[in-house]
This record gives sequence, C-alpha cells and structure tokens, in this order.
Amino acid sequence: MRFQPSKCNIITFARKKNPVNFDYVLNDVKLVKVDSIKYLGVTISNDLNWDKHIQSICNKGNKILGILYRNLSFCSRDVKLAAYKGLLRPVLEYACCVWDPHQSYLQDKLESIQRRSARFVSSEFSREPGSMTSILKDLDLPTLADRRKQNRLILFSKGFFDAGMFVSRQVDS
Repeated sequence: MRFQPSKCNIITFARKKNPVNFDYVLNDVKLVKVDSIKYLGVTISNDLNWDKHIQSICNKGNKILGILYRNLSFCSRDVKLAAYKGLLRPVLEYACCVWDPHQSYLQDKLESIQRRSARFVSSEFSREPGSMTSILKDLDLPTLADRRKQNRLILFSKGFFDAGMFVSRQVDS
C-alpha cells in the first residue's frame, strides 16, 4: 500500500498545555499537523473536546430542518414526523455512543434542534411555559439525551452479553 503524503495529517491527542511536538516525515515530505480530523463522520479534536463535532452536527441538522421547512410546510403532521425521524434525527444521533457530551451547553445545542423540529411537526409555535413539554409528549419524542443514554446501554449490553457468551462457550468446550 502506498501512502500519499499530501493526504496524510498528524494529530496529537493530549490535554496538556504544552504537548510534545515532533516533526514526522513520509517519503521526504513533512506531514501537516492538524487540530481536528474527521474520521468515519466523527470530528475528533486534539484536546478531546466535542465542541467542533457538535457544531458540525448542528450545522448539518439546521440545513436539513430548513429543507424540511421549505418542502413540507403544507404536509400533514404524520409526514413531517416521519421526515424528522428519517432524515434529521439520524444526523443528530450518528455514532452518539462515541461522542455523547456531558456538558449541558452542548446537550442544549442538540436539544434546541429537536425542539424547533417538534414545533415544525406539530405546527405549534406558541412560546408559553410548558408548551414545549406538551408538544414533545404529544409527538411521543423523548429527549435526545435519553435516546443517547438508551443507545449507550444497548451497546454496553451487546458487548457484555456477547463477550459473556464467548467466555461460557470456551469454558464448556
């Protein structure tokens, strides 16, 4: 396999203020050091913070929501809800077991897109206190944080029980 040095980057993961820096060379070409890199759709930054990834998700989510507003504004609630669940929510949840943020401001960025989507689906744009809770309950949409927690638990149980079955098969043999 041949590597193209122009397509290769270096990223160092550390939370140190002054990480150790080395110059890497491939085929007599010095490789470029980057602060973040996108790998399999997940933006990973060198300080192990998910700000850039969440921002890119929110940007993509807002674009999709804008498309839904423009094209489905006169459709029924069921069509809008199906479009939200099929087009927008997968973008907001892609690989969430890896990047689930614990900071509330990052969670709020994601939840705000779901809240705006729920207002669009229900055609209810009231800003009265408690209206958003009733809209989400009426649409049967759990919070994205709850869905991420459920996905983490599912992934953990798959790993735990699959590994447990593997061990028990080896003991029985």
